[in-house]
Amino acid sequence: MMIGPYEVLETEESIILTSKDEFLWCRKSNGKGKLCVTPAAQFASSVGDIHCHGHIYGVIGKITPPGESRPHLLVISQRSQVGTLTRVGDVYKVERVSSIPLTPNEFLDTSELLLDPCPKHHPCLAGDKRRAGNFKSFLDAPSQSALQFTIGAVKTATSTLRSATNQAALSVTSQMKPIEQGGREKEKITRRAWEELLKLLSEPDSLYYACNGLLSMNLLSQWESSKIEKGTLPFSWKGNENFFWNKYLAKDFLEAEDQDVSRWIIPLIMGYVEIQRLPLTQFGLFAPAAMSKLPDHISLALVSRRSRYRCGTRYRSRGVDESGHVSNYVETEQILTFGHHCLSLLQVRGSVPVFWSQPGYKYRPPPQLDKVSYPLLEHISTAMSNVGEEETQEAFRLHFERELALHRKVSIISLIEQTGRESIMADAFLKHILLFDHPDINYITFDFHELCRGLNFSSVSLLIEAVSDIMKEQGFTWIDRHGLVCAQNGIFRVNCMDCLDRTNVVQAAIAKTVLEWQLGKLGLLPPGGMLSTECQYLLQHMWANNGDSISRQYAGTNALKGDYTRTGERKIAGLMKDGMNSASRYYLSQFRDAYRQAAFDIIQGKPVLPDASVEKLSEEEPSSVIDRVRNLLADCQKQLLTDPMTVVGSWGLINADPVTGDMTEQDVDCILILTRNSYFVIMYEENADCIEEFECVPLEDIISIELGPLKPVGTSNFLRVRKTREPLLRINYLHLGEPGYFHQFRSSYLRFFNNTTVVIQSQEEKFGEFALISGMKGGCIFSGAAN
Repeated sequence: MMIGPYEVLETEESIILTSKDEFLWCRKSNGKGKLCVTPAAQFASSVGDIHCHGHIYGVIGKITPPGESRPHLLVISQRSQVGTLTRVGDVYKVERVSSIPLTPNEFLDTSELLLDPCPKHHPCLAGDKRRAGNFKSFLDAPSQSALQFTIGAVKTATSTLRSATNQAALSVTSQMKPIEQGGREKEKITRRAWEELLKLLSEPDSLYYACNGLLSMNLLSQWESSKIEKGTLPFSWKGNENFFWNKYLAKDFLEAEDQDVSRWIIPLIMGYVEIQRLPLTQFGLFAPAAMSKLPDHISLALVSRRSRYRCGTRYRSRGVDESGHVSNYVETEQILTFGHHCLSLLQVRGSVPVFWSQPGYKYRPPPQLDKVSYPLLEHISTAMSNVGEEETQEAFRLHFERELALHRKVSIISLIEQTGRESIMADAFLKHILLFDHPDINYITFDFHELCRGLNFSSVSLLIEAVSDIMKEQGFTWIDRHGLVCAQNGIFRVNCMDCLDRTNVVQAAIAKTVLEWQLGKLGLLPPGGMLSTECQYLLQHMWANNGDSISRQYAGTNALKGDYTRTGERKIAGLMKDGMNSASRYYLSQFRDAYRQAAFDIIQGKPVLPDASVEKLSEEEPSSVIDRVRNLLADCQKQLLTDPMTVVGSWGLINADPVTGDMTEQDVDCILILTRNSYFVIMYEENADCIEEFECVPLEDIISIELGPLKPVGTSNFLRVRKTREPLLRINYLHLGEPGYFHQFRSSYLRFFNNTTVVIQSQEEKFGEFALISGMKGGCIFSGAAN
């Protein structure tokens, strides 16, 4: 594999990437563009106008954007080093991806490419932006001498490429697909999808690579592949193709007639990589007796690799496909390095492997099974039910046979709820596990929301204790300078509905336990020893960062429950932040996911089709929305309160906090429940019943209740509120005896009272609803004081 950085040169006919010993040529034409690699030593003559646009660090691939006829080179224009992994080498994070259009007969605008200046030819960047000019007029004599070599290369290769590609270009041009006439919606979607693709490839903490391509392989796979003689495998087989994220984009390079072209591709993984160095003494670890021969630190790394199959966004990519690939499949490896010892623990996560979806976007749409019918759906014939069930079972079988082939044994930890709206998924998962009936699969259920309710996430320790025997049987991989000491025999497959928040908490707990075992085996912890506070804090932060990154890629926001993963404690500040993330996830699902999904499809070579829901995402059936909000209120009451008779009223409202609220929002994003002695504010997690996300205030701590339009304080949001006389309800209260705290709400367009639903249609009706709430609160306070 070629190691960057490379210079990016341009002639009227080609884009040329130059390394120390080779040049990569890409013909600018209306077709695919011929790719060719030429040794630098072959060139000696000169050529006309040539431009330097800067330098890059690697090539991701080549693609023709939807609706265009000219291909684009996708290149890494900015990177940062994450650290170094044993057997892998330096690991880099992609900070920015640039698109270089292969436009014939004209030179590109250097400023639009966003490339770092080339140190060798930097003076040429100070000239005209449209035409950088001939190098010869800017360079001194030594530089001209060095450049003559490059110019000769350009002339020779240009001649070669011209003769080799003329006929191919004509053939390709005749096959290019024109933009469909009258397809304005499709044109809009494809244009937005291309913009989203470039954003997706440049998102922070998302794409990573190592120059040898081994980052896509876990430690055990690296060791097994090292036994195969070097040079016997083609480039595309040197890593795990499941995690070769840009494989489709690299297709032209991998399939080029000139096999040397493939060496210019950088295999990327999507996921997360963090590498930390821990001094032994600072982190409370033992110093072995032979310390003089061993380093005084350990290295701890976390590597998550997202599968390129069935990739996409949360509400548009669920469950399994016909090939057995599941959505949000991520392999996470925790790697401990001490001297020549390298130890790793592997875990995976992935969507429930049945056909299911979540149609709709508002207020936690309930999951529904696809292609399969159970006795609950009596209107569908038994014959149709059997056909759908067989399809699902076949996909289920393919998924787990692939997992068993890779990991030998699979222990499933399902964190979805066994009752309530998630129970349909729990029942389907169990049903197909029983039908599959494989001796090397364990199935463990842990109803996370039920067992960890009331902020008690420490109950996860009960799960760890229950699976400790399986953890010991699976073990971990250990390699030293002499070879393989032991190999991990089995894997935990952890899932919840999204495979994000709950999943990350449990995987972090498993990883912590195994890390303590590994440090004990190395003699860095005494028998039965536990991580120091500093070491545990660092590990928690690494796993929280991992959860945030995986969550942003799939759901668009940071992981919920991140404060627990980082600190081991669940706090009210974290709850309110989770409410913001939940609301943000909903907005992203509603307005951006369609284009983001299209970008994923383009990257993986799938067709981009017009989606009417892009323009009509908010137009759901009113009865469906009303039912979901009503169910949301009922769920919150059920989970928070043991005695429903104490409930005075509950309302779906809009958070109007000056800091966390969005004054333009019109949909329910928080729940207010009034009881006879307190009130609850719930910032719900849209994907499940989350009783841990709430704040409870005793009625006796209420200082005052204010109702009216908010006075302007100088921000556009508040000025807008005053202009439209939007009514607000503010509850001022004491927190730990201190004043200055308040909750502030706006009314939604729905009111639920006495088992009836009323659609609010005017500002006066909103004032009326808040007057009712404040009156009921006042009555409860007065009643409590009288008692």
